[in-house]
Amino acid sequence: MSYKQMYKDMKKANQVQKLDTDYVKFTKEGQSVLGCLVATIPTKGKMNKGQYNQYLFETDDGPIKCAFGAAFDKQTLPLLHFGGVYNITYKGKEDIGAGQKVNRFEVLELSTTASDQFEEGEGE
Repeated sequence: MSYKQMYKDMKKANQVQKLDTDYVKFTKEGQSVLGCLVATIPTKGKMNKGQYNQYLFETDDGPIKCAFGAAFDKQTLPLLHFGGVYNITYKGKEDIGAGQKVNRFEVLELSTTASDQFEEGEGE
């Protein structure tokens, strides 16, 4: 069997998985990410100023990568766990004084009990 035929057959059987990530940039209030936290990737800021994390999520549309900002990394990252399912919504920028602004997010964790019920068909 040729690779082209194998690809066609597997795509038709929904056995093809996207591995590359789309990058989500938060620009509009209300934008959200809904998915399972897979990894955090330490990243250097522009011109080597500071460090922040990029977050890798598995979503219904495939893997995505995004950054929430240094304030999120310090305040919220310690509360998250890998394998957890989250709905994170951008709430805009907040002025914290001295000309500085931080990104604000609403972070909702889906309980593992609820997701287990959904997989079993009870939560639909």
